[in-house]
Amino acid sequence: MTKVLFDRLSFLVVDDNTYARRLIRTILFSFGSRQVHEAEDGASALELIELHQPDIVVTDLIMPVFDGFDLVRTIRHSKSDYAAMPIILVTAHAEKKHVLEARKLGVSEFLRKPFSANAFYERVQSIMTKADPVAVKVAAQMDSIDIAASQSLEAASDEQPEQDSTWQI
Repeated sequence: MTKVLFDRLSFLVVDDNTYARRLIRTILFSFGSRQVHEAEDGASALELIELHQPDIVVTDLIMPVFDGFDLVRTIRHSKSDYAAMPIILVTAHAEKKHVLEARKLGVSEFLRKPFSANAFYERVQSIMTKADPVAVKVAAQMDSIDIAASQSLEAASDEQPEQDSTWQI
């Protein structure tokens, strides 16, 4: 398994609930991350993405005006470099229809609230080890991929991800 070097990753946490943003920020800080930006809605998130170019976006689903699906849709349909950035959708609304919509829109990982710090870590680790061009680029910048990890990335592209009770995608 690839160890995630959180101190070299930047995150954007998007949630209209201040407490939820602080909780995720605290978890990220406990993992060693120091670059955590926050937005309270999707529109503010787009501005911060342009400004800070985070490595991973963590967004809530249900937010006023510009929700998580709107944010994901806008990111994925943009013509910019961040169109393929990893996105973790965090929500208490884990019904099958939401999971399917998230998958259709291109969400990298889905995490049901409430969640543990371990579950959050596993989602970030999954993003960093998938054979995804953006994740590979970020991991290469972190100097955390060695020959063995590169080979496992190639092998992972042929495997189906395991599904757990949190509807990981």
